[in-house]
Amino acid sequence: MFAPLAISQLMLLGLLLLLNYRGLLARLLAFFCLCLMAYVLLTMDLFEGSFLISFFLGRLATLSPFVLWLIAYLLFVDEGKIKPAMWLIIAVFFVARAVGQLLVEISPQSTTGNLYFVATQLLPQLVMLAFSAHAILLGLQGYADDLVEKRRQFRVLFVLCMGAVVVAVLGVGTVSGIQAFMDISLIPALENFPTQLFNFYLFTVSLVLNLRAFRLSDEALSLIPEYAVQPINKEQIAAPADNVDINVITELERLMKDERLYTQTGLMISDLADRLSIPEYKLRRLINQSMRYRNFNQYLNNYRIEDASSQLRNSPDPISSIALGVGYSSLSVFNKAFKDRFEMTPSEYRQSKSGSKPEAQSKITDSEAEFGEVPIEAS
Repeated sequence: MFAPLAISQLMLLGLLLLLNYRGLLARLLAFFCLCLMAYVLLTMDLFEGSFLISFFLGRLATLSPFVLWLIAYLLFVDEGKIKPAMWLIIAVFFVARAVGQLLVEISPQSTTGNLYFVATQLLPQLVMLAFSAHAILLGLQGYADDLVEKRRQFRVLFVLCMGAVVVAVLGVGTVSGIQAFMDISLIPALENFPTQLFNFYLFTVSLVLNLRAFRLSDEALSLIPEYAVQPINKEQIAAPADNVDINVITELERLMKDERLYTQTGLMISDLADRLSIPEYKLRRLINQSMRYRNFNQYLNNYRIEDASSQLRNSPDPISSIALGVGYSSLSVFNKAFKDRFEMTPSEYRQSKSGSKPEAQSKITDSEAEFGEVPIEAS
């Protein structure tokens, strides 16, 4: 009973997203609904006699963890770049699952061995589970530093409503597959786990999302930036809402520029809000709306990298000391943030500005610091 209801609500939600909202996020969510619909249709066993339809639905259903991960990555990882290796893993997985289903249809006798099961069933299932779990992790990470209020709210919705169902389905399938492969029965109930429960959950979640979608603004579904966030100059700061905001911004700039508060390792937005004696939510909104930063680390990195680049141009101090001095606790994080800004490593930047590589001032060389081979230690 719940399978048709779940399909109807998922279809309605997908159409609502496509027809009423702009942006990449809305299109990805609509496609995710389509993938979930394919999964529900497969549980209904309506197309057992049609290999082509089952094959097509199977390909859509197995894409759901990767669409979920792509939504999470594009939405929650600011200025992130998807590595080619990730696309390769997805492509290999997709081919392996497709080949496995084709072999079942063409040559059933070749699908009885352990190698077939591991290569086309167990490993792909683990890959899907890993992508889904990482999608939930991306939703949880950075919640405290997120400055975009709409996105902070969506993180909770994403983790609880979308990620949980995919991880649950794949988790049950993975454990059941391992049990079958090892011929054991660690959790016997999983062998007959009712798919109706998942369909009921999908129906409930999609119904709630449909009701919520009527109240969502277009801004809420356009959270993925169309371009990388660039360093903010003073001229780019938007006009504050009132004199109170102007005073807060003035004091905030004084704390960061004069007191160099950003050099404190582990500085949190709550610490900064306490220093300014304002609520944390107001400081988030002020930095996001007036200065166009999407997360607190972006804001801190702007000051830290500017300070570090100045020291690299004018100081012979080793890179490790500079990274520590501007507030970083990890060389790898410093190097990544620096390269994202200048498209070169700190030592390359120093050499390009000085014309020659400065002599090392300590046992920790620039090349070691660049690759994070030596941990930062306070002197």
